[in-house]
Amino acid sequence: MFLKTEHDLPLNIPVDVTVYHSNSTSLKVNACVVWREKDGVGLQINNLDVDSFSQLRDIVTENGNDRGAILQETYKMLKCID
Repeated sequence: MFLKTEHDLPLNIPVDVTVYHSNSTSLKVNACVVWREKDGVGLQINNLDVDSFSQLRDIVTENGNDRGAILQETYKMLKCID
């Protein structure tokens, strides 16, 4: 996940992220900073359960413009699950 921020977050620190889907729905994930760029940081999400994965995928699908790419990324993620 890429997070746009002006804060200078160091690599390898844990962060708690809340993804807001609507005024009444949100998803909280634990992540770690894995790369930095001038306008934000790349985060690796840790310990995402199946329900949270589905909710995050739905949020990205509703807000994204390339459903084919989202589906391909979903299949990649599913291959990572034991």
